[in-house]
Amino acid sequence: MKKRILSLTVVLSMVLAMIPVFNLTASAAFDDAAGGTGTSDDPYQIETAEQLKRLSESVQDGNTYSGYYFKLTSDIDLGGNEDNQWTPIGSNAKWFSGNFDGGNHTISGLYINDDSLQYQGLFGYIRGDQISTIKNLTVKGSVTGGNYVGGIAGYVCVNRGHIDNCHNEATVSGIQYVGGITGESYAEITNCSNTGVIKGEHYVGGIIGNRSFYYFNSNTIDDRLTKNCYNTGEIIGEGYSDFIGGILGRGNNVMYCYNTANVNGQTLTYVGGIIGRSVTVSGNYVSTCYNVGLIGTESNKGGGIIGYLDETIYTLVETRACYYLEGTAADASMGTAAGGVHVGGLFEGTTAQFKTLASDVSEFRSEYTDSVWAGRPLLNTNKVAMSKTPKSTFLRGFTHVKFFLITP
Repeated sequence: MKKRILSLTVVLSMVLAMIPVFNLTASAAFDDAAGGTGTSDDPYQIETAEQLKRLSESVQDGNTYSGYYFKLTSDIDLGGNEDNQWTPIGSNAKWFSGNFDGGNHTISGLYINDDSLQYQGLFGYIRGDQISTIKNLTVKGSVTGGNYVGGIAGYVCVNRGHIDNCHNEATVSGIQYVGGITGESYAEITNCSNTGVIKGEHYVGGIIGNRSFYYFNSNTIDDRLTKNCYNTGEIIGEGYSDFIGGILGRGNNVMYCYNTANVNGQTLTYVGGIIGRSVTVSGNYVSTCYNVGLIGTESNKGGGIIGYLDETIYTLVETRACYYLEGTAADASMGTAAGGVHVGGLFEGTTAQFKTLASDVSEFRSEYTDSVWAGRPLLNTNKVAMSKTPKSTFLRGFTHVKFFLITP
């Protein structure tokens, strides 16, 4: 009997030894900083690639830096290549919970090339219960990973989190949950842009691959916005792909966003100029967005604004003041902008009409609009009247109509 108890004790000890123990702390000082004490008024200063690397290593040592602040004080070239690949700041085992201000600087030479790795980007995994903000940053380079891949961050799971004024110019490739800014996010994302080519198979977007709407330790609906963002980089759904969008691969609550790039998918793909597939949550909306990029899909599930809106939830998602360019999703072989419940384009306009719609009306402006829209037309509904005659079909309550201009 004693031998049996001893054997069970040994087995139990072996099993417990195999379970990872995450020794995470927020309190360790970052001694490698160029200056600062880590407070909001006196953030830790990072001015070299080596110091940024040390931050990544420190987080992997178990320091979350929750409640701490970091600021980039100069442009940094990571000098990435096959022999010098970047290790993201944070992983699903040892995550980052602090605040990072890029100081409007650029991190170039970001290089990751391993499709077996998850949570890839400058930041790999951001998580925490406190406010965590990543802002004022541009990244350049090439990021290739498996799932949860983004230029700024692979995965963002933060209560009251915020990514603001961040810009991706890197090529980003992955399998699923792939985005120019982040692969998957629970945080509010504002004033961000992507100009890099984004490739993936499932949940692929210019800004966010998958916009999650449930917080990781809560059953409450997350109503945070994707606002004042744009995409000009080609979005490519590879293989048996689905949920491909100019702004979001999957999600809702998008406002003041636009896409000008081609968005392409393949077999049975849900492809949209703004959103690939809308989520089934009451009270969600897509507002004041437009698309002028070509929408390509071998299926009929493509649209100028939303690629797919499930016919069982069409009353749950409000789409207002959204426009797509005439012909961008009108070819039946490429998805149709007027063909059934799978279609998400709302108001169709010609190139001349889009040019005429440039406006400085306050309705289409916000605290970020001037810098984000960067010369693109600001659509003004005060100059637009909707035809009372539907085009050819209805989108389960949303009438597809052309619009014409009203002379002021």
